[in-house]
This record gives sequence, C-alpha cells and structure tokens, in this order.
Amino acid sequence: MSINIESRNFLYSLLKSYLDSPTEESLYEAYEWGKKLYLSKVSPDILIWLFLETKELLKKEHPIEMRDSEADFDKILLEIMAAYNLQFYQSLQMQKELEATVKRLQELDTMKSQFISTAAHELRTPLTAIKGFFELCQQEQDLSEDHMHYLEIIMRNVNRLELITHDLLDQQRLLTGKLTMGIAEHDLNNIVGQAVEEIKPLLDENNQKIIVFSESNTLIVDADETRIIQVITNILSNASKFSPMNEEITIELFSNNGDLCVSISDKGIGISEEDQRKLFVPFPQITKQHNYAGVGLGLSISKGLMELQKGNLTCFSEGTDKGSTFTITIPNASKKKLIAEV
Repeated sequence: MSINIESRNFLYSLLKSYLDSPTEESLYEAYEWGKKLYLSKVSPDILIWLFLETKELLKKEHPIEMRDSEADFDKILLEIMAAYNLQFYQSLQMQKELEATVKRLQELDTMKSQFISTAAHELRTPLTAIKGFFELCQQEQDLSEDHMHYLEIIMRNVNRLELITHDLLDQQRLLTGKLTMGIAEHDLNNIVGQAVEEIKPLLDENNQKIIVFSESNTLIVDADETRIIQVITNILSNASKFSPMNEEITIELFSNNGDLCVSISDKGIGISEEDQRKLFVPFPQITKQHNYAGVGLGLSISKGLMELQKGNLTCFSEGTDKGSTFTITIPNASKKKLIAEV
C-alpha cells in the first residue's frame, strides 16, 4: 500500500500545482503521469482510487478552487481510462492476429510435411520402373556408343533423383520423430574407411586425394554405423564438389573431452560468416559460386542424425575461398563403460 500512498502524494502535488496555476501544461503532466502509471504497474481500480482519494483531499483543503476544477480532473481520469482501453483493444487484436497467423503457419507446415512425404513416396515408383527398363536396355547387343552414353546420362539423373527422395524422406522422419537409430559399438577407423571407399568414384573423377590421420588404431564409438557413414559421405561429397581438382582433403580422427571426433577439412570455396549461421537449416538460401546439384537438405539431415546419436556436427570456415572444416562428434563407447563402472 505504500506505493499507492506515495503515488497519491505525487498525484496530489501535480493536481495542487494545477489549482495554483490552472494551465493546460500542468493538467497534461498529471494526465501523462496517470497514463504511465496505469499502463505499467497500477491496476484500474487502484488508479481510480488514487484519483478519488486525491480529489476528496483537495476538496477539503481547497473547496473553492476544486469547484471549478473537478470536471477537469474527471476528464483526466476518463482520458487515461480511454487510453488504456485503446491499448488493451489493440493488444487483443494483435493477439488474435498472432494466433490466426500461428494457426495458419501450422496448417502450412502440415501441408508441407504431407507434400514432402507424398512426393518422395510417389517418386520412388516411377524411378524403380525407369531403373528396370534401363537394365533391360543395357542388355541389348546392338546399342551404339551414343546410345550407351545417353543411357549413362539417364542413369546418373535417376541416381540423383533417388538421392533427393531419400533426403526428403529422411528430413520428414527427422521432423516427425520417426527416424530410429541402431546404436551399437563400432570401430571409427573402419567407418571412415567405408565412407572413403563410397566416395572414391567422385574423388577419382576430380583427381582428388584423401589423407587420413588417426590418433589410434582402435577408436570405438557408440553409433549407428550406416547413419555415421551417411554423414561422413555427405560431408566428403561436399568437400569434393566445392574443392578444386587435384586437391587434397584431410580427415583427422581424435578424442576430445571424452568423445571421438572426425574432422574433415578442404581447401575449397569456403563459407561466409552469414552462410555459416544458416548452414544446417533445411533448404538454406546460400549463395553458391557455381550451380551445384542438390536441394539443400544434406547438412540439415546430417546434423539431425548426429543429434539423434547424442553427437554433434559443426562447421568452421574463415570465409569465402578459405576452405572449410566440418567436425563430427560421436559418443565414445569406452566413456560409457567407464561411467557404468564408476
């Protein structure tokens, strides 16, 4: 109640100054004070009480002056209440508009998810048919070199479409929480070896080399082997695509704070600071120097896959044309055993 007494005393001084010198400026000062008080920390009933108490006090002390000024004081209170009601109405309208916008965004997100899921599944059927007829065409004995070349182009694009559909399905499963992990103990050196083997055709095409450094011959991780290979392969594929021909890509395997890490570094086009902030977002709007294939889901999926395995994926680049380093963090199986023994 002390704050109300202090407020009443302050209001009294403001209104008393108006009685002493009835100007619009002094009346406006009381109005502004009351409005700020009302809109910040005082409820409507408290503010009305403040005004009524102050008016009664002034009536007793200055009955003659108050006879002419009481209407002005009532006007102040009405204007303050009107200002509050206006703000309350505007806030209510904004809240309703915000709720409508949120509902609409949720509906659009649901529609997007349904579309992605449906499109990915629907694409698989014609792709399977195309691959089947491709294999039949390959069996023909009298195909010319041009025809074989055309078939190879068709197959490359079918494979690209298959990768896109897999990415769409993985992204959808991540968003809906339907992607499960088969966590088990695996040798990280062996996992990296399999990933390098998978990416070898792309490396050979660009005449690029991978150099692997490992701090130990035995690095056991708790992970889903298939998904870790998927993540490493995706990053190596990007490193190859975004690096010059005849370049080296470095992989380092090491322990850090009890976990195990795979660090992949290239000397390619690099990533600006602005683009690094949206790198792991689905469909990122990142400026590329060349027209590289892909829909922008690989890194987002890779990040999600690592988080599902209680790991992480980070990126560092000093900027454009300064290369990039992606670091995959994976739980160490021996760390889990140590914790269990303790």
